[in-house]
Amino acid sequence: MGGFFLFRAWANMAARNGYERWLNAFFGFFMILKNIYFAWLLTDPDISEEYSSRLIGGISHHDFAAMHEIIHSWTVHGIALFTIFYGVVMIIVSFLGAVYKGMEAEINVPEEIEL
Repeated sequence: MGGFFLFRAWANMAARNGYERWLNAFFGFFMILKNIYFAWLLTDPDISEEYSSRLIGGISHHDFAAMHEIIHSWTVHGIALFTIFYGVVMIIVSFLGAVYKGMEAEINVPEEIEL
């Protein structure tokens, strides 16, 4: 979702005004960087242990632990590192997609017809 917001901001896609482009950039960076930061915290063994042992309201919502239960060959630490890698890739890919969209728009500009 964050990559989509960043792509819209960098490509200036369907922005109704100047504020919408900046909001897309803010939400895109916020979503991606928040996930990267959380995953970075989980690379610390003490924080990872606290994450695994904490219950919120008697219910645990540990997405990384749930993924570990589904993919047994990956540890919570490995999933955190993959999340960091994926977040960085999403920032780069959304930027390159916007650059490509801009280049494609320049190539497909129709020539003016003289009467």
